[in-house]
Amino acid sequence: MAQAALDGNKRDVIFIHYARNALVHAFADVFKAWHGRFPRLKSYVVYEETEARGTQISDGRLPDGHVPDGVGRPTLEQLRKWLPPADDVDAYFLGPRPFMAFIKRSLRELGVPEDRSRYEFFGPAEALN
Repeated sequence: MAQAALDGNKRDVIFIHYARNALVHAFADVFKAWHGRFPRLKSYVVYEETEARGTQISDGRLPDGHVPDGVGRPTLEQLRKWLPPADDVDAYFLGPRPFMAFIKRSLRELGVPEDRSRYEFFGPAEALN
């Protein structure tokens, strides 16, 4: 989806990735490479845990030198800081149901219109309130 958005239009693409820790940070290498190819890409990563099987964030840096943009669970303040104004957002999100319910509520609170908030489940589709 991100690749199509980057290839297909002239808008900025903001990718926010929440992962449990650095060991399960999906597509980290892909996004690192994309930053050199797509100047319209901005990405942020937040790790819930500061350590995982010997990989520890001590001074804010991981052993590979990467500095996450946040540590902990998703917050409304992160979204407020990283997203453009609500009338300029087309949000696409996926993940576990509790995460998606939080994101949907947060986008609503930020004023993102319902028809610009799209989500997809990892498993069978459910309703989000």
